[in-house]
Amino acid sequence: MTLPNFLIIGAPKAGTGSMRDYLRQHPQVFMPAKKDLRWFAWHPNANPLRYPCATLEEYEAEFAPAGDAVARGEASDVYFWTKAAPHRIAETIPDVKLIVSLREPGERAFSIYHMNRRTEDKNTDRGFIEALKSDPIVQRGFYDHMKGWLDHFDRSQFKIILFEDLSKRTLKTTQGLYDFLGVRTDFVPDLKISNPGGVPKIKWIHKLMTNDRVRTLSRTYLPESWVYKAKDLRSANLDKSKMRMTEEEKAFAYDFFKDDVRRTADLVGMDLSHWLKPEDAKAA
Repeated sequence: MTLPNFLIIGAPKAGTGSMRDYLRQHPQVFMPAKKDLRWFAWHPNANPLRYPCATLEEYEAEFAPAGDAVARGEASDVYFWTKAAPHRIAETIPDVKLIVSLREPGERAFSIYHMNRRTEDKNTDRGFIEALKSDPIVQRGFYDHMKGWLDHFDRSQFKIILFEDLSKRTLKTTQGLYDFLGVRTDFVPDLKISNPGGVPKIKWIHKLMTNDRVRTLSRTYLPESWVYKAKDLRSANLDKSKMRMTEEEKAFAYDFFKDDVRRTADLVGMDLSHWLKPEDAKAA
């Protein structure tokens, strides 16, 4: 049975798309052409456009072309939030290596808030602070979810990186991932950012290019180079200048997530004090 020996499990809006692209370029790494296979989060009512593998056999078939690749993996950031995923993965591939990217939770929540506004028309009638007060998806922190993963896997099986390292020290961070997976660390990939955030300039273009059916058909029938050109067009249609929090929004988000940041730092053994207000970091 050919199954992955590593998974990028999230967190959502923390650079998982870019990580997948950087890893997939490596000659010793195999990742299926399809992104977000989501098998370990599959459920009977799952939309087949979003969950392309309905059986373990279908999932395994995605890795059949891996050949003699040293590292075989896939990226499905929905795993991070899915309570059943750690148990299902531990039962099926207990020795798997797990890659997690954590992003300052206020910034991640702000990115999720805007993504849901532009793709699902959610929270269009409320600002970020109101959404953070009321929307469970925007509110999600890291501690409870990381604890669920660490209850099923040894800490040594995780490579936990920070989104700011992936953004500011991209090559060094990526080559650290290569080292974690046991492949050559001297390879230099194209470090273009995948799936950047922003506010759509022309809404109908964004709606068309993020439609599940359109994306599935394009990935199935178009050459991969065309798919990447379409992603570049989607990115060009986003206004990144409008993706900035106000000082009021930052202050509210800091206070909202400070306890989660402290607990997560203790749980994973990392210094996350730069995600806190100076006075909170000092107290911590």
